[in-house]
Amino acid sequence: IFFRTTSRIMGLLNKSRVGVRHVSTMARASWRVGDIQLHGALAADNEKTRLLLGKDAVEFCSELNRKFAHEVVALSEQRRQLMRDTRQALQEGRFEDLAVPASDANWKVAPPPTVLETRRVEITGPANDPKMVINMLNSGADACMIDLEDSMAPSAQNVVDGHHNIYKAVRGELTAEKNEDGSIKRYTIGSTVATPMVRVRGLHMKEVHATASHVGPMPATLFDVGLHLFNNGRYLQDRGSGPFLYVPKMHTGVEAKVLEDVLAFCEAELGLEKNATKVTTLIETLPAIFRTEEIAQALAGRLVGQNCGRWDWLASRSYYLGSNANYVHPDREHTGMEQSFNKAYSKRVVQTAHQRGFHAMGGMSAFIPVSGDQAKTEEALKKVAVDKALEIENGHDGAWVAHPGMVQPVLDQFKAAFKDATHQKASKNSMDEKISVQDIVALESELLSSSKRTEKGLRQNLSVALQYMGHYLSGNGAVGINNMMEDLATFEMSRHSIRSWIDSKVDITFADGSQKPLTMETLEKVLAEEVATLKAANSKLPYSDASEVLLRGLKENPEFISRISGEYLNPEFARGIVIGSRMLRVLSSKEFGGHLDENQGIKFDADLVRSLLGSRPELRTGADLVRHRGRFLNRLLESGDTCYKYMGCASGLAAASVIHGGEGLVGPYCGGWQLNAMGLEESRPDTLLSTGDLTEQQAEGEPHRFLAAEGDQVCGDAIHKARGVVGQLQQSTVPHGG
Repeated sequence: IFFRTTSRIMGLLNKSRVGVRHVSTMARASWRVGDIQLHGALAADNEKTRLLLGKDAVEFCSELNRKFAHEVVALSEQRRQLMRDTRQALQEGRFEDLAVPASDANWKVAPPPTVLETRRVEITGPANDPKMVINMLNSGADACMIDLEDSMAPSAQNVVDGHHNIYKAVRGELTAEKNEDGSIKRYTIGSTVATPMVRVRGLHMKEVHATASHVGPMPATLFDVGLHLFNNGRYLQDRGSGPFLYVPKMHTGVEAKVLEDVLAFCEAELGLEKNATKVTTLIETLPAIFRTEEIAQALAGRLVGQNCGRWDWLASRSYYLGSNANYVHPDREHTGMEQSFNKAYSKRVVQTAHQRGFHAMGGMSAFIPVSGDQAKTEEALKKVAVDKALEIENGHDGAWVAHPGMVQPVLDQFKAAFKDATHQKASKNSMDEKISVQDIVALESELLSSSKRTEKGLRQNLSVALQYMGHYLSGNGAVGINNMMEDLATFEMSRHSIRSWIDSKVDITFADGSQKPLTMETLEKVLAEEVATLKAANSKLPYSDASEVLLRGLKENPEFISRISGEYLNPEFARGIVIGSRMLRVLSSKEFGGHLDENQGIKFDADLVRSLLGSRPELRTGADLVRHRGRFLNRLLESGDTCYKYMGCASGLAAASVIHGGEGLVGPYCGGWQLNAMGLEESRPDTLLSTGDLTEQQAEGEPHRFLAAEGDQVCGDAIHKARGVVGQLQQSTVPHGG
């Protein structure tokens, strides 16, 4: 009562943050405005949230959520049906059924604003890192994409920092200070900057820190679009520099139409000009490449570009085509843009873009300069030059780079190719080619050889995926690995490629020369070896959690990893606020015929019943569940120093499992209340102890009993087994002593 009353009074004193604020017993704030309940860092009351998330801003997001959340959530089922239809069409050889032709042969998009006529080089990076945002703006690129999606791990604090950096950056006010070589270096935005563009999160993602009773977590696209346009839309419009958005993971024209309706609503409510918000869509899913026309036409009044999201494109190919041995990818070194199927993909984007009057943006060159190694830097520059020459040849009007050091070489290359022009929309490059569905999905015959699928390639995919996810779960979404700047797409590409090898049962060439299919059992063995290698090299990253995320992603096989990774990145929401893609909403009395009789039965569909198994349906045994609880408690109460936690246990099974799951940092607490609830007179053998653990007398005599004493309850078998497990952990590679 005291906390709630105090927070209400403080809210009245602070007009920008009026609402119902709660302070939880775990020091996690929550704050309700309208239908939206904010949690964690989004609900905190500080300089950043007061700037970004005032009452009016949250109320606008709440209204946007009320109007469109059901439509956005319903798209997930459409995507699942699309996957089933696509796989069936390919299996039956109905290739042309996948292509969606233009409904009008002569339509064009609206002309782009002058500032977006020149997009030869765009640089990308995470929104939450102020130094990187400043360096991108100062890089000399034509535009910079400030990313709220794949290169930013969406923790609550990163989301706040990302939106705050965007707010300050578009006003030229963003600064950063870094301790470099013992001195403080200050970063500021210069007078000539790249045109800022913002990549919002995809329609498949949830903002778990903003929930509403009628849909649960707010769709992340609505949160990012609503907050950005509310805070920055008018400012950018009045200065002729936006708002400009990148939108990822588009599949169909239906999704594009929902996005169009969302943006039109925002513009009308916020007093922006019609179609003021310009959009570039990423064509990075298999269905989207066959629907470039319908996606573009749904956004015709505001579309200014389509971009080739390469790594996600390869991931999507493996997801949609992976069970068919005729389309399974080889090792990643053989999947470059020079391959015929990738060329066809690139050219299809160019054809649609130039026929309809918008920019065809090439993909990311992830190579980055290597500090202190000029030879490796020169090698990276040569690889980027070859890559961009191919994109120019295909007809692209510009491309992405991942590092400021790559901007000028690529800009010079495009200037030389375009001469006095700012793009090549009038070029005939690729325009007269006939590109079929088979050109896009089929692999060249030599790529199907088992010699091109190797244990080395498997280990590379596992190692890169584990390294990336280790950083991602630590809050860093843009990671330099093997002299390349990687984001979440590299994890997805690795994961889906591995799963496709398993599903298709194609032969893999192993290090011993044998050729055989990859099984899940073999995969888990190799995965454990790669985890051990990485832990030995860098024990600070959470490789155990990264391994869990990867293995669950491989077994559960969702199209996108965000639901699974979110449970580890935001452990306070791992209890199932997001249950698959289900909409959890309050049912009105009308839906029950005007009243709800206490004896009236309610029939639930099978999908909902399955969803009630929770976010971890594979945890079926008590031991598995308790091990999971131990891991969860470790993540939930993480700190910089060694921190021991205790969890209530009532048996040796529970005690051993919680210690094992918590890697020696979670111990058993034998609680009197729990034992009383179970009944002190209960006598049963410990479920964990085998005959090898018991003395002859124990095995033949009465089983272990729970021992009780006033004020103190002791579970003898729990202590016995806990000591044994701790001893095993002390002798293992687990880094904690216990």
